[in-house]
Amino acid sequence: MPTIPPLPRSLDPLAGESVRGYVLRLAHRLDRAPGRIAVLTGLGRTFPGRGDLTVPAGRLLHLDASTTTSFAAATRLSAHEVAALCLDSLRDRYPPLDRDHQAAPHRTSNGGVATGGLASWVFTQSTRYCPQCLAGDGSAIQRAHGGAWQRLWHLPPIFARTLHRRLLLHQCPQCRQPVHTRHHRAASLFPRAQDATLHPAQCRTTIRAGAHWKQHAACGARLDLVDPGVQASPVDHQRPMLERLLVVQHKLLELLQPDGPTQTISVGRPVAVAAYFLDLRLLVGLLLASWPHARPLAQAWAGADPVDQHLDHQRQQAQARHQQGRKPLPFRNRPPIEPDACGNLLAIAEQLLTLDDPGAARQRLDPLIAHAAAQQPWVGHLLRTEPHCSDGLREAIKPWITALRPSDQPGRRRGSRHGPLRDCRFGPHHIPQFLPAGWYARHFHHLTGIDPLVLRRFVPAKLVQMTAGGSLSAAAEYLGLSPSSNNIRPRSTAKTSSANWRPALEALADDLDAATRLVDYAQRRDTLSNWLFPLDDWLELATDFRRRQTWQGRASTRWGERKRKVASVLVWARITQSEHRLAPLIVAERASSPRSELAKLVARVRYQSHHRPDLYGYHWVVLTEVLDTYADRLAARIDNGWPAELACSGQQESAFLAN
Repeated sequence: MPTIPPLPRSLDPLAGESVRGYVLRLAHRLDRAPGRIAVLTGLGRTFPGRGDLTVPAGRLLHLDASTTTSFAAATRLSAHEVAALCLDSLRDRYPPLDRDHQAAPHRTSNGGVATGGLASWVFTQSTRYCPQCLAGDGSAIQRAHGGAWQRLWHLPPIFARTLHRRLLLHQCPQCRQPVHTRHHRAASLFPRAQDATLHPAQCRTTIRAGAHWKQHAACGARLDLVDPGVQASPVDHQRPMLERLLVVQHKLLELLQPDGPTQTISVGRPVAVAAYFLDLRLLVGLLLASWPHARPLAQAWAGADPVDQHLDHQRQQAQARHQQGRKPLPFRNRPPIEPDACGNLLAIAEQLLTLDDPGAARQRLDPLIAHAAAQQPWVGHLLRTEPHCSDGLREAIKPWITALRPSDQPGRRRGSRHGPLRDCRFGPHHIPQFLPAGWYARHFHHLTGIDPLVLRRFVPAKLVQMTAGGSLSAAAEYLGLSPSSNNIRPRSTAKTSSANWRPALEALADDLDAATRLVDYAQRRDTLSNWLFPLDDWLELATDFRRRQTWQGRASTRWGERKRKVASVLVWARITQSEHRLAPLIVAERASSPRSELAKLVARVRYQSHHRPDLYGYHWVVLTEVLDTYADRLAARIDNGWPAELACSGQQESAFLAN
């Protein structure tokens, strides 16, 4: 690793400052663009032969050891000061920040990730802010470069600034866009990373496009200008709501402090702080899923209008995406970015958790769950999250869990008479769509007279049926295999009778039961359901690959959009252990035309690399090995709960530069 020289000048971090805010202030002091400072400190890197650069948004959460060392050397900070700029120092108290392999109280006993979807409870795409904080404390250094962009502002439970007795903001007052958002490259830490003209407290949203980034005009509005109306005392009808929200905010802030209490009370029972935040997350989701039926729970002080406005905005967004022919986003699956709406939902959830016993909580929650249970995605979320909540909340919702779990098990239809075929430790979400080659070689290679392709489709469906019950057709539908169009059942012959394949199936199930760490293939498929190879990663892969080629190879190799899609399918198939024909890109193409050119290209590439590399050259053989390395690293991040946009961020840095 090259030595990082120290910058000519540095800054002392402000209390609670985020790494993004620190780099913005440091860049302003050195009169350089934040992207340039990111490169000089090891946070970001440029692409050879291009003026573009990348600073992964994941830096906001965590810096690895080498990056920490580089950043500390360049800024003259200690490793402890650098670590304090990132959010993962709070991971033991706030589960959505815990993305490494270490076991934690909110994880399962075998070390697997406790619950999916946690990443949506960290705002990496934008941030909230307090104008008074950005204006600084009046010192010379803060008058020049502004106050701190607080790292806690990226957490949904932080919706108010108790010091200034006000709610946070999330939009620029001029362009009305979320602050620090970047739509065309969501995985970048900085919007307008190459712009050295903006003050750290100015809005960096691009409001006019152009052919080159220098032609993209920034909004530039000051975010540190305090509205005199906000500083004044709130009007009478707002004060009860603000006062109550400030009380809730003070409690949540205390729980997030490194030296704060390790336990609190939830539904009358002691609970670890991490589990308490999971309780809040579950109840906020329940309130959103059951709204407006949850409205009566709002006390006189609570503001229900902000929640109504948030949900109206969500519906408008969903309608706009539908009109554009785009895939709908998960509805009501994320906390509101709007501080007033999120604060009110958290206050209602906190009020429910302060009830003295599970019986009282059950009376309040029963009507809400009854309405939310009609939404199957939320039911699945409830069943996945419930095992990791507090004992008090689990006791309160236990009757609903008992009632919902049988009908929610994938592969088992409501009212089905077929229960699970055996008591399994693994679940249907641990089964891939296509039997992995290792599983096949270990247990089924000796079987003759059965088409291996059909067998590798049939066995996963039988495993789902074994653990979840229901019919084979229902199990196939859960895996995304339609029995009407895919032959998943071997033809009935003497060699395909169950007496031949059932012992192998039972042996495989025994292996899965004995495994200490299982892969959640359903989570992988869900995370990559709308995935395309990130452009930055693809261009960097091409740049790295060209260095290995001869000049004749570079001249004959094309790296266009068609090859990018082929590579996307190959990576998707390896991560999900599925057939390439089931890849979302191919399925989407077949929806408009039965003949998929992408499917033909992928099939041709697989044939050339596996069967005739001597005739067609070894280009795809080598490229497939590189893609497999990329896929394995991406899969590891997804298994640790990272969303697709962050899991891909910085993949090339670790996958290729290390070679």
